[in-house]
Amino acid sequence: MYFEPLNIRRFRKDLSDTPFTYNVQDKLVTANIDGKEHKFKIEHYPFSPPIIWINDKRLSYSSMCYPPRLWKTYNETYNKFKGCICCNNKLCENNWSPVFRITDLLNEYRDFENTLKLIAKILVFKHSSLPDDMIFEIESFLLVKY
Repeated sequence: MYFEPLNIRRFRKDLSDTPFTYNVQDKLVTANIDGKEHKFKIEHYPFSPPIIWINDKRLSYSSMCYPPRLWKTYNETYNKFKGCICCNNKLCENNWSPVFRITDLLNEYRDFENTLKLIAKILVFKHSSLPDDMIFEIESFLLVKY
């Protein structure tokens, strides 16, 4: 009789409708979610947060991963009273709870990325003297599907 490790059972439950592969030696799960390759290092999951890569880019809330002007505007606008975003998300060891699911982590990061995209658009058109209709047309071409 084969007993599936707890971390894999939990992962399977979290992403029940997503096919994935599991490398036992590396404790690495690979899944295709929304057309992007996601890798999850789940060595101690669900008792500690997984390490996540999306298209070989590590999921990170670090300011080093984003342009300084964009990060500064984000902190001034959205993060004014919340403190460090690196310390105030579900992936942080201090905030982690086994209650959090993989989908919670991905949704939180997707919301964060969408907020940064919105700020980037605002920064691009902040000093523009173009008519609103023209800005809307340009913006429609710049939209990138997540």
